[in-house]
Amino acid sequence: MGAALTPAGRSPRTRARPASEPAQRFVDFSIRAWLEGYSVGVIAHSSPVGGMRAPVFVRIGDFDARAYRLPLQADWAAAATLGRELARWLLPPPVWALLVDSLRALGAVPGTGLRLRLCLADELIDLPWEYLYRPDVTDPARPRSGFLLMDSRLSLVREPPTLLSRPAAAARKQRGLFVGTLWSDHTDGWGVKQEFRSLKRSLAPLSDLVEIDSVWADDADGVQAQLARGCDFFHYAGHVDIDGSQASLVALVNPAVAQATDEQILGGRFEDGCAAGGWNRVERLAPLLKHAGVRCVMLNACNSGYWPVAEHFLRAGIGCLVGVQGLVSNLAALHFAERLYRSLALGLSVDEAVSWARLHVMDDSRSWWPCDWGRFMVYMPAESSVLFPLAARSGGDERREAAVAAHAATALRTQRRASRHDAQAFQRQLSDMAQVCVLILGRFTDERKAVLDDIRRALTQLDRGYVPILFDFEKAPERDLIESVLRFAGVSRFIIADLSDPKSVPAELQAIVPAHPSVPVIPLIEDSQREYPVSDHILRRESVLQPVVRYRDRAHLQRIFGSEIIEPAERLVARLRPPLLV
Repeated sequence: MGAALTPAGRSPRTRARPASEPAQRFVDFSIRAWLEGYSVGVIAHSSPVGGMRAPVFVRIGDFDARAYRLPLQADWAAAATLGRELARWLLPPPVWALLVDSLRALGAVPGTGLRLRLCLADELIDLPWEYLYRPDVTDPARPRSGFLLMDSRLSLVREPPTLLSRPAAAARKQRGLFVGTLWSDHTDGWGVKQEFRSLKRSLAPLSDLVEIDSVWADDADGVQAQLARGCDFFHYAGHVDIDGSQASLVALVNPAVAQATDEQILGGRFEDGCAAGGWNRVERLAPLLKHAGVRCVMLNACNSGYWPVAEHFLRAGIGCLVGVQGLVSNLAALHFAERLYRSLALGLSVDEAVSWARLHVMDDSRSWWPCDWGRFMVYMPAESSVLFPLAARSGGDERREAAVAAHAATALRTQRRASRHDAQAFQRQLSDMAQVCVLILGRFTDERKAVLDDIRRALTQLDRGYVPILFDFEKAPERDLIESVLRFAGVSRFIIADLSDPKSVPAELQAIVPAHPSVPVIPLIEDSQREYPVSDHILRRESVLQPVVRYRDRAHLQRIFGSEIIEPAERLVARLRPPLLV
């Protein structure tokens, strides 16, 4: 919170960032999950602040992956409902506490983000985890701002980092290959020609850094000739047929697809029997792409993100694969691809590029269906997330900084749209909340509520950007009380707890303090009262300020608020912040 120390007569300067470094560094938060009977086992086995020693198990009952597909026309509320259930599985309280602690620790390091790296059993890997919803956001009527990936400092990828090589900066142009699927009646029913023209136009300002050529998918010789020339990224526009564990990119599509329902498209086969090929079977294509030098594969095609497709590319050693969860609109797919390639060509990381593309598609004018933004699945076994580092003096530095600024502006616009839609239920980004939110606990009788309101006003009047959370837990059903208080405590910078005339505060602190040892608690009590008898073992914890702050009346509390509450709280924040292990 304090100002940085700068030698007299000098102004602080931003360190010049080498062209090969990402503008924002993302650190792994690795989660492993699997099915075990009627439960999901989950463990956060590594994070910036450590890992769990044992898994937790969340009961889910009978499991059928098809029940967790989000329909193409689903709205934000339906996505939020699904995201809450998936978060119940993947982010149970111990994982959630570690996640927030990681964000709290990274908040002290400018230019860092958190990458949720999901290491999932085959049964779980295809679920739409991109819709994960924050456990601390509970208002179902205003759903937009609670999605984890609304936060540009959070990224989500699948698969552990098994490829340890770091791509070297190349002085030459990066070369891309676009393969598009036409219909067997000689029409372009999916608009792939327009998609290629649009991509080429979008990349034209970067013509000194990247070029892209095209070939149609039914020209098997042409595809293989283009790959023989070598390329850095491969883009396919069309459809993927999946039959059990077998998958192939459609080379020439049967026009019957135009009459197919969404369910038929998901499960049908639309390869026209007259198509030439063999290259398009994923088990054959994957090693061809690796041999060609491909680092990034984007399959802008229905079904292309599912595991029967992705596993072949990952086993072949492709560093990054972006595919589609089921169905997505052509409009969203095109906007997503344009932003993705522009970012990667400028040396941004996969995390930054996908975040920008996803937030860009969240604008209603850039997608046909409300939840298209969550359809894009990213597999990244590469240890380095910068796939195309810029060479020194490549001329891309200024354009990269402009792209970073545009990304930040897109994130801000997305937040503003969510704010207008969610109104009073709008939630700040999770990475912000852990830095600025202060939870206030106490009794909600008229007399005691007046003291809590004084604390709330005092926090807002300080020049520290605090956001008070004053929630009447006494009105919550008993079974929801502890769960609710833990959710809010987990995303708080520190907690102020008034122990005067206690009712639920003792139980709340007994839950909070052991569960969140890095969140400071500042206990206070009216001077005429005694601390409740069962509080001793809680008040002696390292995260609890000692001794309890005593105030004579509301006026006295105002006078000592800065010196005896805020300043000690900030000292505890600095002392308890989890040490970064990266």
